Amino acid sequence: MGKTKAPSRKEGPGVNPSIADAARRLFDVVRIVDVRLVECRAYLRGDTPRPLLLSTRRDARGSRSPDGRQACAQVRFTLEGRPDENGKKDADLFIEATFSAMYDIPKDLEASDDALDFFAHTNGTFNLWPYWREFVQTMANRMGVPGLTVPTYRIEEAFSGPGSADRTQQGRTPRTRRK
Repeated sequence: MGKTKAPSRKEGPGVNPSIADAARRLFDVVRIVDVRLVECRAYLRGDTPRPLLLSTRRDARGSRSPDGRQACAQVRFTLEGRPDENGKKDADLFIEATFSAMYDIPKDLEASDDALDFFAHTNGTFNLWPYWREFVQTMANRMGVPGLTVPTYRIEEAFSGPGSADRTQQGRTPRTRRK
């Protein structure tokens, strides 16, 4: 995969410009070398009413290997589906997966923990989103909910700053298959 550069526009609220600049230096020199599924879980409750209000979340964190030659972006993605008229606490549809991307980086590159987190939230999420989309589509199909597709990733979502990011949308979740 090629490099992903941050747009030159202003980052989201609460983003320290020096952290964003340090993360940009990472964008310019990293090379992705490995992607792994770290953990996952999913469930579908019975005959789930349709349509469902779908919400997605992601939490990202970055780290550096002890020898300093690799950076890791670990992103936990969550999709929940709830009936739009119901304020239920538990989701009727739940799919969660954590992916890890490893990047080669120059050993002498200075990067604070905050810059690595920002890098994971932006570049890591961008690189791992296609794996998440495929995972959801495959798991939903295996659970009897064919046709569920996670929307494409909007790059501007990445620059809201480190931490969690949410997106909720009204989705048409197809009916479960009858056996």
